Amino acid sequence: MGRLSSTIILAAWTLVVAAPAVAKVKVPPAQDAAMNVLMEELDAVNTVNAGNTQEIADLKKRIADMDALLKKASDDTLAMVAANLDASHKALEAAEARLTSLESRQVYNGRTLPWLVPMLEIRLRPMYDKNRTDSNSGRGDSDLYYLQRIRLGLTLTPWKGVQGVLVLQDSREWGEEKSTTANQHSLDLYQGYLLFDDIQGSGAWVQAGRFTMKYGAGRQVALKDFNNVGQSFDGVRVGWRRAHVMAADGFVTIYRNGFAPVFQPQGQDHYAVFSGLYLSTDALSWLDAELYGFYQDNGFVAQKERIGTIGARLLARPAKGLTLEGEAAVQVGRVTVRDENAVLKEATHLATAYFLQAKYTAPVKTDPWIGLFFYSASGDANPWDGKDVAFRPLFPAGKGNMGNMELFRWQGVWDIGPTVGLFPASNVRLSFDYHVYSLTSNGGSLAGFDTQASRASDPYAASLMNRVFNVPSGGSRFLGQEMDVELNYKPVDVLAIGLGYSFFKPGAATQRGQVLSVSERTETVNGADVTTPYWKREYRMGSDLAHRVWIEATLSL
Repeated sequence: MGRLSSTIILAAWTLVVAAPAVAKVKVPPAQDAAMNVLMEELDAVNTVNAGNTQEIADLKKRIADMDALLKKASDDTLAMVAANLDASHKALEAAEARLTSLESRQVYNGRTLPWLVPMLEIRLRPMYDKNRTDSNSGRGDSDLYYLQRIRLGLTLTPWKGVQGVLVLQDSREWGEEKSTTANQHSLDLYQGYLLFDDIQGSGAWVQAGRFTMKYGAGRQVALKDFNNVGQSFDGVRVGWRRAHVMAADGFVTIYRNGFAPVFQPQGQDHYAVFSGLYLSTDALSWLDAELYGFYQDNGFVAQKERIGTIGARLLARPAKGLTLEGEAAVQVGRVTVRDENAVLKEATHLATAYFLQAKYTAPVKTDPWIGLFFYSASGDANPWDGKDVAFRPLFPAGKGNMGNMELFRWQGVWDIGPTVGLFPASNVRLSFDYHVYSLTSNGGSLAGFDTQASRASDPYAASLMNRVFNVPSGGSRFLGQEMDVELNYKPVDVLAIGLGYSFFKPGAATQRGQVLSVSERTETVNGADVTTPYWKREYRMGSDLAHRVWIEATLSL
């Protein structure tokens, strides 16, 4: 406001001075004093304006200096980035040159030179089982044993797309040899095959020899790696695959099961045939779909098992962190069973099995998950009526498939329970599963409580013993409940450590169960000895807790 007044006064004074003089007027002393004051204010305004002008000039200079500094800094940064990019480019060129050099050494006259890749696995596992076969502390079936497995292998690649794989295995239990100088369990061939992969760029492949197989979640065919020997097959596989379109895998194998000879006329040992076709696709990013068909045929002698299994598996990811899984299978065929007198008879076979699971993994650092699973497979309440409706598992995984204690198979049982866990660290996995088991039929016979395994005192192979866990009809179907806790730790890439504990509490159906097997009695009829089979009760089940504890260390190179 002061500056505005001064400006108005100055303008007025200018007009007065510039106006033509009409007459000479004498200025009074008071007006002369006012004029002096006005001139002083004008000088003050000019001084302030001069200061503002200098300040603006200083600011402009500072801005110019800052622009210069910023430009210099930008130029230096760009120069440094350019230098780093140039160094990276040179390093990449050197790596490409090295790779080209190595590839040129690998190929000579169109032939890839031999390329060997060795492998070594050593696994040690102390394990303690108590009451696992009978839930009865009075029978003294507590076992502490130490398992050891060594696998040594080589992979040879003589040409691109051609591989030869050889893996030797030694599996043993400490102290099981007859003496310190015995070598009853010597080295055996775990895998040995030739693989022709992506033939002529077509996506087709062929594999022949002894090899492992795993399909889907391993409920039908799996590596069975927790077993100290594992699982491998002798035969031929052919397949085709195209990424994000489809994969097809067909195979024919032979295996020994104790009573079915394929080459018996030539004097060979007893084998059975197992073949199948597995189709899978991941064309949709949120869905994996699988369709399969398997066929078993060991019907070359009295005990037939000609079974076809058709099934499908879906794994959907409808939302982030959520997975939904479902699998279903149906079996048809002709099999040989034993009636109530343990006499062999042929029966039709029709059975089903299902699996469902919903699982959610939270998107946080420890990746915690929670889920609910459900297994179900048909059972046979009356195994003596000439109709076999109990689902017969093929070659599934043991541990982790219906419990870590491996008490039950996917047959005549439904299993429901939660699964929870997390990764406390990137190399540590902690899981907790709970299982509630019940019969799917009103009693019947199951391949449970390790009845399918051979015993040292058995007079025949396990398949000829026909040993079963039998539950009389009537009463509760509740078999019991199992808890599994497992901790896996990988301190370094080549070492894995596992620790597990499980317990099983038998239910009412288990407590009234019994283990039966086929035996023979000889009687004299009309002066002649007649041998007839019969069902022999080996023992009744108990009501005590069963336990399993194990710890293992695996070194893989």
